[in-house]
Amino acid sequence: MAKFPDLDAWIRIAPDGRVTVFTGKVELGTGVKTAMAQLAADELDVAIEQVDLITADTALTPNEGVTAGSQTLEQSGTAIANAAANVRLLLAETAAARWGVVATTLFTRDGVVLDGQGRRATYAELAASTSLAVRARADVPRKRLAARRLIGRSVPRVDLPAKLTGLPSYVHDMTLPGMVHARVLRGPRPARD
Repeated sequence: MAKFPDLDAWIRIAPDGRVTVFTGKVELGTGVKTAMAQLAADELDVAIEQVDLITADTALTPNEGVTAGSQTLEQSGTAIANAAANVRLLLAETAAARWGVVATTLFTRDGVVLDGQGRRATYAELAASTSLAVRARADVPRKRLAARRLIGRSVPRVDLPAKLTGLPSYVHDMTLPGMVHARVLRGPRPARD
């Protein structure tokens, strides 16, 4: 998150409550697209089906460099989880300000901030009046292990249906209009003695 510290570079919440998560990394068959959606959904306390993950779209996603060396979850996953924890806290603080209570007295469940006394506000309602174009705070705690519902549990991998049916699944399956292919041809070289 150091290069892209604003929360809206990583997460946006639509008026219908759907969550869009952005990453500069790509799915190369290791399941990271599913894992990153799990991280975001767990930290935000929303259903994984409510999360749309946009990967490596140079017009939309943070430039996180290459996807290589098994670094995706360590780098992008950590950034997404931290951004999600920040967004959850920011939405709780918005609800707390509306209700005149302290944010730490509130809790979240299924995309809703609750006060335990019957007051509730959906993330969509709160996001409509809360800018996510703010810098992430470094000290926002992640959810406790006991409160996590998705991390460490099997969920259906989002990349498998296309993979199993032969549909384009990965960045190297892309074909763009006018696309040409090339390869490096190495010329003859002097014989070695």
